[in-house]
Amino acid sequence: MKLVVFCLSLLFVFSCNDQRTESTSSNEKLTNIQRVHKAEFQQILDSLMLDGSILIYDTSTLTFYSNDFEWSEQGHIPASTYKIPHTLIGLELGILSDTFVFRYDGTPRNMSIWEQDLKLKDALQFSCVPCYQSLARMIGVDSMKYYLDKLNYGSMIFDEESLDMFWLQGASIINQFQQIEFLQELYNGELDVSIRNQKLVREMLVIQEDSIGTLSGKTGWSIDGDQNSGWFVGYLETDQSIYFFASNIEPMEDFDIREFPAVRRIAVDLAFKALM
Repeated sequence: MKLVVFCLSLLFVFSCNDQRTESTSSNEKLTNIQRVHKAEFQQILDSLMLDGSILIYDTSTLTFYSNDFEWSEQGHIPASTYKIPHTLIGLELGILSDTFVFRYDGTPRNMSIWEQDLKLKDALQFSCVPCYQSLARMIGVDSMKYYLDKLNYGSMIFDEESLDMFWLQGASIINQFQQIEFLQELYNGELDVSIRNQKLVREMLVIQEDSIGTLSGKTGWSIDGDQNSGWFVGYLETDQSIYFFASNIEPMEDFDIREFPAVRRIAVDLAFKALM
């Protein structure tokens, strides 16, 4: 709570900072789009003792905002943000359905919240690793690769041995621009899978609805030795615009890692407050 209050107080000084506009394209599909450097985003990350990038795309002005576009273009392992395409693939194959339940087999798990039967939406939002590992094994290597090609989701690298871990460990990568492009196609129902299944996944991604708008998204966290990488990707629907976002962050030295799960969301929330 102290961390949240401290960070919110920083927003009063952000309005004094200037913006630097860069005119470039983002990727193959999102062309003729401005890039605006936001010093406020960097101040947010600094205050939270984080390295990384917050990337927000405003569809009403066709503008990308970020503190670090170079970081945004670097690929990182997707961690649990991969559960979005993973769920779509399971639905397309008929393995999953809107009423599907992952049954708990009684085996001890890393998180107590995973030690129960979980509906599909809960397994997605609780990031139940064992649930999605079992799903990966049911999908199989060939089907997983086939649908990932259709979805054009980053560069996922795996074989039989790594099939149930490749989104958490290994050489698979996706960057923040690619995450936003994928999410925009999902939002618009433009992915090369059924409209119904895209709608089901969109419904499962809703996190919060309030007077500001509707927030949908998915977090992710990968650990490689001493290296922690955190994601928060999604979109915010308001009366003014639809904002797609993808943040990728890493803790600085002396960061209290116990705050990492919450700080992934806090950083993006503060960025939206600074932007609006």
